[in-house]
Formats: sequence, structure tokens, C-alpha cells
Amino acid sequence: MRSISTFRSDAPVEIRCRYYDGKTSRANQAVIRFREGFCILDFDGGSREIPLSELSVTEPLGGAGRMIRFSDGGYCEAARPGDLRHVLAAVGYREPVTSVIQKSGKRIAVLFLLLLGILAAGYFWALPFAAGIIAERIPRPVLSYISGKSVEALDGKWLFPSKLSEKKKSSLIRSFRKVRLPGGPQPIEVAFRSSELLGANAFALPDGTVLFMDRLVRIAKTRNELIAVYAHEAGHVVNRHSIRQIIQNSVVAALVAVYIGDVSSIVGAVSGWILESKYSRDFERMADRYAAEALLLNDISPLTLGRALETIEADHERLQGKGQEKELTDYISTHPPTGERIGELKAFMRERAARK
Repeated sequence: MRSISTFRSDAPVEIRCRYYDGKTSRANQAVIRFREGFCILDFDGGSREIPLSELSVTEPLGGAGRMIRFSDGGYCEAARPGDLRHVLAAVGYREPVTSVIQKSGKRIAVLFLLLLGILAAGYFWALPFAAGIIAERIPRPVLSYISGKSVEALDGKWLFPSKLSEKKKSSLIRSFRKVRLPGGPQPIEVAFRSSELLGANAFALPDGTVLFMDRLVRIAKTRNELIAVYAHEAGHVVNRHSIRQIIQNSVVAALVAVYIGDVSSIVGAVSGWILESKYSRDFERMADRYAAEALLLNDISPLTLGRALETIEADHERLQGKGQEKELTDYISTHPPTGERIGELKAFMRERAARK
């Protein structure tokens, strides 16, 4: 609704209407006039003089009648819908922009496209940019708390104590600590877990802890493949991808919840997955490039990461063949296709070769 204080107060117009006092459902036959900055309302059994600043007019909605509302809850409804429109024109009332837009299908279409453009810009640029800034400012104790709670929630359900020997784990940790990383040493800790459900996998937590699954350690063909995976996860740690993903997913989930009212529904879950997966793919490409830089620093071919990815993908296909849930076991589901990632690693090597 919009205030009618912009009326020309000297316009000699009147209109017959039904007046409701806002307290009862009784309709009173009335006449409303505008004069000298006031609205004069004469109705059965009384009269009121109301300043224009205390009045508002409902917006037009299809063929529905419009009303003049008073600050005390009362309102007037024109006996004939067309009468109020003529009165408003006579007294110089300017319709709000929303009312003008609603009268034109072309204007609605243009604004709809503009809204889509704004949402797309927010999703593809503003949200990642804001999430990156916020992630860099989150204190380490907060990251440690989030990581601890995440592992606590997974332990005993998806994750179980590692079955690798202490000698094997210690040897791997020593190898990882010797890896030179772009930008210098990073606060990365390595831990091991066993998980038949997740299979050959590794992932970085917000505080910089990298969890290696036993299965990945067992099926890796060489120590360098594990180093390549470690370098990839280090890329996630350095760029704070885990906490950025949490921030971005939370915003997406909140928007979906506002729009559909129940983020736990199938529609909400599917919508959230489709939107969130884009960020995951971008992060994977960034981590792959970081890993390629790190591997070159350690005199290891970046294609070693490609071979590790193929090993992981083959193992996940094995799990799916045994009937495991795809969304729980497919490491590649929100990642770029393995072939595409290997192609990008080869392109990276060609770029480096061309610079020499």
C-alpha cells in the first residue's frame, strides 16, 4: 500500500463507498470527499475528518477492488471499482512503481530477467568472493572446533580406526613432511581412518588436517601417488576450500529453505546439490593446479596425480558394483571428470614447457 499524502488537496471530488470501521463486519454506506489536506467521510450515523497523511491505498490486483485504508484499521471500498480509479486520477495520485510494472507483461519479463541476472552474479561471483574473505578471517580455534565436531560425527558411522601398522603410518607421515609446497611449509597434519563405505579417499578438514583412508594407502601403486594426493589436499588447505564450501553451502541451503520452505525435502536436497556442486568442481581444479606446482617442486611428474585419480575412480567403481550408495561412494560425483582433470594436468605441463 502507498500513502495518499501526495493528493492534490483542493480537488473537488467525492465517491460513494462502503465504510468498515475495522471493529465489526458491518458495512456502512458512506461518501468520501477530499478537501484542504483532509479526507471527509460521511457515513450512516457519523462523520470523520482524517488527514491525508494517515490514509493509504491498496495496490491494484487484477480485477479485485481497491480500498482506502485508515490508520485505525478502518477502510473504504468503492461501490463501483472504477470509481476509485477515477478519483485517484483526479486528485493527482501517483501509482507506485510496482503497480505500473504489473500492468505490463514486457516490464515484468524484463525485471524477471534482471532478477535472474542479479542472482546469477551473486551465485557465481559475489558469494565465492565473500566466502573467501570470511574464511580467511575465521580464527584457527574455530576451524579446529568445526573439524573436531565433523570427525566426531563421522567416527563410528562412516569412519573407523585405521588398520594400518604404526610403522606404515609413521613412514607416510615422514614422506609427507618432506614434501615442498608452493609458498613454503603449511600447518598440515595427517591422520588415517578406515572406511569401507568411502573406499579409496582422502579429504582435508577446515583446520588443515588431511584424512587418508586405509583403502587409498593400500591400492596406491607408488608412494608418489600418495604424495600427489597429499599435495592435492594441501591445495584445499592452503585455499581454505573446506570452510569456504561450508559457508557457501550454508548460504545456498538457507536460500533454498526460504524459497521452498523445507530444505529437508527432496526438491530442496536436489536443488542444493546442483547449486553446491559447481563450487566443488572449481575448488578441485584449483587444488589440482596447486598439486601440479607442488609435484614439480619435488621433481615428480604432475601426471602422477592423474594416475592416482584413475586408481581412486577404479576403486569407487568397484564399490558401486557391490551395491554401495553412489552419493556416498562416488568421490568423483561433484568433481570434474577424471579424464578432464588429466587433460588439464597435461595442458599445465605444456604451458610450463613452453615457458622454458
